[in-house]
Amino acid sequence: MVQIVPVTRKQVQADTFIVGVDGDRRAPGLEALGIDHAHLKRILSDSAVSLGYKTVRAVPLEKGWAVLVGLGDVKKLTQEKIGSLANAGARAAAGLGAERAATTLLLDLGHDPQGAAQAIAHGAVIGALDFDQWKSRKERREERREQGDGRLAALEVVLPDGRASTSLRRALKSAAVVAEAVNDARLLGNTPANVATPKWLVDEARKRGRKHGFKVSVKSRAALRREGFNAICAVGQGSVNEEQLITMDHHPAGAKRTIVVAGKGICFDSGGISIKPGANMWDMKYDKCGACNTIALMTTLKALKVKHRVVGIVGAAENMPSGTAQRPGDIITAKDGTTIEVLNTDAEGRLVLADVLAHGRTFKPDWMCDMATLTGACAVAVGDTYVAVLSKDDALAESFVAAARTAGDKAWRLPQGEEFDEANKGTYGDLQNISTTNKAGTCVGGSFVGHFAKDTPFVHLDIASKAWTNGMDYFKKGPTGAGLRIVLQRILDE
Repeated sequence: MVQIVPVTRKQVQADTFIVGVDGDRRAPGLEALGIDHAHLKRILSDSAVSLGYKTVRAVPLEKGWAVLVGLGDVKKLTQEKIGSLANAGARAAAGLGAERAATTLLLDLGHDPQGAAQAIAHGAVIGALDFDQWKSRKERREERREQGDGRLAALEVVLPDGRASTSLRRALKSAAVVAEAVNDARLLGNTPANVATPKWLVDEARKRGRKHGFKVSVKSRAALRREGFNAICAVGQGSVNEEQLITMDHHPAGAKRTIVVAGKGICFDSGGISIKPGANMWDMKYDKCGACNTIALMTTLKALKVKHRVVGIVGAAENMPSGTAQRPGDIITAKDGTTIEVLNTDAEGRLVLADVLAHGRTFKPDWMCDMATLTGACAVAVGDTYVAVLSKDDALAESFVAAARTAGDKAWRLPQGEEFDEANKGTYGDLQNISTTNKAGTCVGGSFVGHFAKDTPFVHLDIASKAWTNGMDYFKKGPTGAGLRIVLQRILDE
């Protein structure tokens, strides 16, 4: 993990320097660091040498290296793009063998220093994660040698002079905490289903609770059945790995507000009796990403000094076909008494969340939200760069979209309303778990989940659109932790 170290110009210890070059080929970071090098001057003055957006050029110095990173038009830079620039520079420095590098990107960008500080930390830390933990040590060594990919241990971020540096130090420190949580969620999400069972998620939550100071309580299959959590039990009944309801509680003294964050934790989703096509079914280990986000989010609250009570709830289960699995046509009674006609066993996430949200309401929260890889339709609606935000509460929904902009994790609001509620009404039960139309699947799914929030202000985040990637911005192929930063920022904004 890359350590983010805020420094003044005089405190720089590294001899590898990551410096931004703007669209006019200016590199103020070189002057700030006192680097006066003839070859660097020739490169900057020669328009034939490309230094466009995200172009990286490494130039040897008398001691160490200067890594020039093309910024393009700085006015067009977004949080994601700034993070990508930081990642490109940090990876280039690591490839040169540096274990410690210094960057002047915070000085080079020249606008919104708080947002830039956050983006730099996120890009460097999140971008440093490679999913090679399941490869043999020999294979990892060989791959890294072939790619010239070392490991950067620390990134010194050079701060501007003056009073602003104090707030920027705090921003960098907080951003690093968040970035580490995102990587934690990604590593949890990438763990294969033969390891990551519902009970494994319980163990991981407890481990983090002990380390980060939040309480963890668990209900297993016997207790869930006895207490009427029939929706989550119906999903898990086809698996030998028992369903689990995990409640994590950050409850600081004097807390005046309570927030519930729920996560869908389908550790593997075969589709059940309504089995999925075989193609890409291996990606269904990622159907627990909402739960992984929720567990990782809880690890940040003490470090970020969150004064509200935050209750994280994870419904964990496997959706498997067997002689004991639920069948299409079954009617189940959820924890809150709602009867649900199961038309398709592959619409299982909303069943789990039905019971999770009913449990969440017992804490009498000021508001609730969930993160869930709920619908394949989400990627059709918003592409692979946005999280979908759904709520009947306009102000709450817009506050999440605003939080997404601040956090650098894009979100887009989709509609909710009576027409989507109507699509969920059942023929033989109160609700049915899929609509008989193939239109607006994400909106219908959000409406189903929202039913179980009742009168509690509620926002549903469908993260299926960008929960995992083949590689974008500063993310390697695999899970992204999408949604975690949005929810956490909204909590911090409270």
